[in-house]
Amino acid sequence: MATERTVIVSDIHGDFDSLLGVMNEHPDDRLFCLGDAVGRRNNDRTLQLLHDSHTPCVNGNHEVDIMHIYQVSDDWRRWVQGWPDYRVERDLLFTHTLIDENRRFLEIDSTLSARRMYDSGCFRLAFVGHSHSPGWWSWSGGDERPVWTHAGIETTLIPEHGRRYIVDVGSLGEPKRPTDPRYVCWDGHSVCWRGL
Repeated sequence: MATERTVIVSDIHGDFDSLLGVMNEHPDDRLFCLGDAVGRRNNDRTLQLLHDSHTPCVNGNHEVDIMHIYQVSDDWRRWVQGWPDYRVERDLLFTHTLIDENRRFLEIDSTLSARRMYDSGCFRLAFVGHSHSPGWWSWSGGDERPVWTHAGIETTLIPEHGRRYIVDVGSLGEPKRPTDPRYVCWDGHSVCWRGL
């Protein structure tokens, strides 16, 4: 039996056209959104596309903290209010980023914050967004420091047994650099960063 491939996006920021492009590129794959779906434009269209495609979504800081500044219809606001902060599927965690006890969305930008994320749950792979910096943290536990690796387009990560990973998928709608990957594909064995 073939393993289902999951296409994971984050930080769409209302970029309806890019979201539609990813969906057209991967019509038979499962889609997952790690939050910050809303932004400066096309919010209702973007949310409707996520809704109509039955895409599982989790909250980002834009949905929780600043959604009131965006043009979003009341119906879509109510739908977004039902999103969880994270989802767990077997040994996979899907969340926007490290969320502290006060529900603040924190950057995972140092070995200290990466360790906090590892300590927050029992996962083998955590898929995150928020930083718009594609790549991954890797850690084997104990006294070893987590190690950051930047990902480019078509970079592939094959997780090693005994290591844990925090996978930053990049930003679909607002990448830091035009050459940055915009999302990832997970096939159950490897993660591949993709561009548009």
